Order: sequence, then structure tokens, then C-alpha cells
Amino acid sequence: EVLIVSMFNTKEFILKLMKIGASGYILKEKTEKELVYALMKIQDGKPHFGLEVMTVATTPTPPVEKKADLSETEVEVMCHLANGNTAAETGKLLNRSMHTVNTHRKNIFAKTGVDNIVKLTRYAIRHGYIQP
Repeated sequence: EVLIVSMFNTKEFILKLMKIGASGYILKEKTEKELVYALMKIQDGKPHFGLEVMTVATTPTPPVEKKADLSETEVEVMCHLANGNTAAETGKLLNRSMHTVNTHRKNIFAKTGVDNIVKLTRYAIRHGYIQP
């Protein structure tokens, strides 16, 4: 039987230890009383994973946001809009009509799953298109 005592409290680490058969896992910061309790449970053949550890281990992982398949022009339009330019300003900078820019904006919103410029700006930052 193995009780892991560690300062690491990440989901990946905890799940890996559970997978390889750890009988228990508690954080280093726990008191002597909690350590003894964990050891006694494991000695009785019962697993023991601390409350904080189980909370981390059972918290759902948010889905990984997939990078949208944007055309080169859509990327240019997104970057200008995300940096605060209006559709008219973006159109002048890219030598396109405001109507064309708005069409690109609608397509970008659909492809990225966002519904406003603030969310588009966050998306552009997260995916490295612009700097914060």
C-alpha cells in the first residue's frame, strides 16, 4: 500500500498516481492527525484521498478551445477589430468596403463561436493573433 504525501495538487498528477495504484494521497500541509488518519485507513485496506485532492481530481476539465480555420483576410480583419478599430477604419486600412468587413466579421464570429468584439479580442489574444 502506498500513501503519497506531496505539495502538488494538479489534476493530471493526481489522476496519474491513482492510475498507477496509489492507495492514498494527501497534501504536505496536512496535520499529523490527518496523516495518521490516512495511514490507518490505508492499513485497513481502504483508499484515502484528501478532500482538496478529490475536489481537484473530480473537477471537470474545460474543453480545449480549437483554433478556428480562418482565411488570411479574416485573420487580418479580426486583428484590426480586436485591436479596437471600427469596421469603417478596418475597411480603409485593408482597402475593403465596410460592408465586406462586416461580412468577414459575421463569418469570424461564426467560425470562432464568439458573439461580440470583447470575446473576439479574448479569442485573438488566447490564440496569439494579438498581444494583450
